[in-house]
Amino acid sequence: MINRSLSGSWEFREKGNGSWQLGEIPGSLFKDLLEKDQIPDPFYQDNSDKIKELAEKTYEYRRTFIVDEKLAGCDKIFLSCQGLDTLAGIFLNGDLLAKTANMHRHYQFDISGYLKTGENTIRIEFYSSLQYIYCRQAEKPAFGGDHTVAGYPHLRKAHYMLGWDWGPVLPDLGIWRPIEIIGYNQARLAEVYSRQHHNLSENQVELEVIADVDIWSDDFDQNIADGKESSNLRLLVTLTAPDGQEWSQRIELSQSASSLNSGDEMDCNLPGRGDAEFLPDCCNDFWQKFMSSQKTTRVDTVQRKLRVKFHLENPQLWWPADYGSQPLYQLDVKLLHIGNNNGISVNNEKNVDYGESVNDGESKDIKSGYSEKELDSKQQRIGLRKIEVIQEPDEWGESFYFKINGKDIFIRGADYIPEDNLLSRISPEKSAGLIQDCLKANFNMIRVWGGGIYPSDYFYDICDEEGLLVWQDLMFACSGYHLTESFAASITGEIRDNVRRLRHHPSLAIWCGNNEIEGGMKEWGIEEKFPEHKIDYVKQFETLIPALITELDPDRVFWPSSPSSGGGYHEPNSQDKGNVHYWEVWHGLKPFSQYKNIYPRFITEFGLQSFPELKTVESFTESEDRNVFSQIMEHHQRNAGGNSRIIHYLGQYFKFPKDFASLLYLSQLIQAEGLKTGIEHFRRLRGRCMGSLYWQLNDCWPGASWSSRDYFGRWKALHYLARRFYSPILLSAEAVGIPSQNNPEREELGKIEAGNFNSKMGVSLHLTNDTLSLVQGEVSWYLETTSGKTLQKGQFNVEVPERTSQPAKTLDFSDYRDRKQEIYLRARFTSAEIKAEQLPQDSESQDAKTYEGSSFSAESLRTAKTARTARAAGTTVFHFFVRSKHFKLLSPGLSCRLLAADSDDRNLKLEITSENLAKYVNIEFIDESYRPLDNFFHLAGGEKREIMLERVERAENLAREEGAEIDNISDNIRLFSLYDSYEN
Repeated sequence: MINRSLSGSWEFREKGNGSWQLGEIPGSLFKDLLEKDQIPDPFYQDNSDKIKELAEKTYEYRRTFIVDEKLAGCDKIFLSCQGLDTLAGIFLNGDLLAKTANMHRHYQFDISGYLKTGENTIRIEFYSSLQYIYCRQAEKPAFGGDHTVAGYPHLRKAHYMLGWDWGPVLPDLGIWRPIEIIGYNQARLAEVYSRQHHNLSENQVELEVIADVDIWSDDFDQNIADGKESSNLRLLVTLTAPDGQEWSQRIELSQSASSLNSGDEMDCNLPGRGDAEFLPDCCNDFWQKFMSSQKTTRVDTVQRKLRVKFHLENPQLWWPADYGSQPLYQLDVKLLHIGNNNGISVNNEKNVDYGESVNDGESKDIKSGYSEKELDSKQQRIGLRKIEVIQEPDEWGESFYFKINGKDIFIRGADYIPEDNLLSRISPEKSAGLIQDCLKANFNMIRVWGGGIYPSDYFYDICDEEGLLVWQDLMFACSGYHLTESFAASITGEIRDNVRRLRHHPSLAIWCGNNEIEGGMKEWGIEEKFPEHKIDYVKQFETLIPALITELDPDRVFWPSSPSSGGGYHEPNSQDKGNVHYWEVWHGLKPFSQYKNIYPRFITEFGLQSFPELKTVESFTESEDRNVFSQIMEHHQRNAGGNSRIIHYLGQYFKFPKDFASLLYLSQLIQAEGLKTGIEHFRRLRGRCMGSLYWQLNDCWPGASWSSRDYFGRWKALHYLARRFYSPILLSAEAVGIPSQNNPEREELGKIEAGNFNSKMGVSLHLTNDTLSLVQGEVSWYLETTSGKTLQKGQFNVEVPERTSQPAKTLDFSDYRDRKQEIYLRARFTSAEIKAEQLPQDSESQDAKTYEGSSFSAESLRTAKTARTARAAGTTVFHFFVRSKHFKLLSPGLSCRLLAADSDDRNLKLEITSENLAKYVNIEFIDESYRPLDNFFHLAGGEKREIMLERVERAENLAREEGAEIDNISDNIRLFSLYDSYEN
């Protein structure tokens, strides 16, 4: 195989207008123009509207490249386009090569007859997606979501680029992923994939490796003609364990192998071929000429499918984060040609001279002087794990939960959207930072939402390495699609491309057909306004796509929609089975307590909006814009009425703030406390509810949204609270009404909203254990006043089995109901492992310690210490008996001092002290050189607390205050609390 990258510098221009100028590929038009200062920053003020008109024109990119004799002499040469956005015509040496209309596809075009030795020119024209959408929508309307360009479902372009209720209309275009030329001699590995068959009880795995080989070799054809069962082609398959242990098998390609012969049908792309979709009169010849989709085509190729199996004893299993390690096996597959080449290489392909027999499991002899020439190779990293989605009848309806390696897992995470409107600005470094932030917040899953893109390979590689499961939506969302023949062909190719690309990743947990379309058919009136959409929906998401997934990835579950009860329009948002989305809180303006009235089996969307912090707002505003109802602030709020909703919830729970910065701060508290209310409830329901994915994790531009991590990667209050309410061990508190002392049914406690008691005032403490081991320890609690005075206290032992959640104790504070505006409950769970670490050590007790009957080895203690920070995040709880706006705060008297945590000052500790209760303490580093690992926390009166700080590398796109570096790090710290947000 010979690979020639075409990435790098290209020339571009508006077609027929202006001179050529240099751009960078992979990239995009908007990114090139922005870097040349030819357009304003699309994220600043309302500039996104000003540059939208650019997307109504045609642009072209071109470059020259050299084809040497080695490449020109290959049997087959392909142009590989991993991402063309979106309507494109590809010209090679002046000839029209192909047309594309799907940015989600990885196109490969056979260009063997188009190249010449020496200089060649490639030119790609990109046509206006907006003009095409306008035309199609006028001819045959399609349903689409609000806040978007009407008609976007007609085109296979990332939907969010045409607007969404959290992002702007910025329909960029260009070569957004790598482009290259690949030459092959004799044959190639079309694809390699594997299937796992687990016997968990015997700790065994059978790994089946399947390879599809495309063959153009004359000697292979001659062997077939002669009736021979073997050829000169071999596969060498090698599996390497994380510890270096290696297994290899060699197999011949023979006529008896399952095959696809010359003239049979196979999925491919050929120049100039496809279904031309003729458009209405409003569209000119341009659209009729260039709009097409790739179709099944007959080609002169022999294809062989080969299988090898590895039987593995005691395999190293891959686990999600916090449940175990993530060992990855290396799978290498080489396609070899056997011949008497006397050690001479052809082109730049590798020759390996063996001179003696090779033991490949079939004991084949290779005579001295013969060589194996490597024609092609593929490498994959795989993780060995068994993943199931369990749907079984139970007392509440039907279960819906993930089981990994035989263990039921409670899913903790959020929904992911594209990280930028300019896709070429997304990088492995930025995605790695985002995924690390997920892990720091105790996520074990991320949901890739269906209105964006299929992320790049590195995104899934990082998830594999870190143990972050992926719920993968296919790229369909909130829309109705006309399932024409050409549209069906286009999405078939799209799904084949991406399932084949991604299916080897152990982090990939489930395929989901779409976002909200099944439920939207009835809820949004789609079936009434567009009855054909309902028919096409069933064909697309319950017939065509499930069959494709079963064919391509039979070992993973396909789920038709999110939410769904399994398809067929049967109560798609039912709480009794399947998964749900819940939006009565926020869109329905219901209070946070409404979350406690739902009992989902698995919830994949729910959320509340907030504003980003002041630094982020400053990046897109001027001082006169900094009012939440200004034109610019509303421009960066894409959900109609969203800013008013934020103020509505703020008024329910907090006093009105003293200034703009405080309002931003309070909006984040609203968001965080609302989701905390819901998620703690869902986790107390463990067993009935088995997953929580909140909307949403991140932003594609700066503005108000549902995200917990803003566009610049800054953590909102929600992300800090997620670290606590997603802690594997969670202590939570719930307000309850206490029945009469004479009532024997004291466990039947009626749940009521905090601050709305009839006569009794109680708190139920609850412990949730998501770990794979028994949790034992002690809960200590204190009823305190704002000034830190303890009115009551107590402690009790608790034991919670692995993967369960249960009440710990109910406390009655009815005697203090007249003081509920100035008192609160503080409780903490301390595990037996941590207590064991704190016991005195001597020379005879270094290897083992015992606490309350449990024995811990030195190694287990080291493991516990490593995981302690994450697991302890949710083991402290503050419970207040009234809403914050009615609680009587005193000036907290906050102070802090820095403590070194290591020698190079990359990590520090910050000790914070409060004279009186401090609510929602926010630690801010003015120059953002450090980030606290805990923030927006409560601090009791007289309490000292140490907070770990991590050094922050200056991110490329992070907006920061201008000015000189701050020499004194203590002067770099600003402390803020709820008390400081009010006029006092």
